[in-house]
Amino acid sequence: MTGFEAGYMSDEEAVSCILKAIELFQNGDNCHFKPEHPEYERTILEGWSAGALSLLIVTIRLGISAKETVTRMRTWGIELPYTADREVQYVESLPVRRLRSHVDR
Repeated sequence: MTGFEAGYMSDEEAVSCILKAIELFQNGDNCHFKPEHPEYERTILEGWSAGALSLLIVTIRLGISAKETVTRMRTWGIELPYTADREVQYVESLPVRRLRSHVDR
């Protein structure tokens, strides 16, 4: 054994896992993704931490600045993505008008 076997998954297995996750999301308890849920903010912040959401989307969904996002993640003890500094600089450099155009889509 080389030690890499545990991380290997065939294409068929990967697709099966993805389809299973989609089914769980569609038919399961997805209330954490609704703004009225008490864990919504944490769910969205963890989404950025895991790489599932961009910082821009997080700021739009939560209605906070990129810098405030980082502050809240530290408060929750959520790990920042390794790209956090660059993403914060990018999002903070965007004109407000451009951010609003993303929300209107």
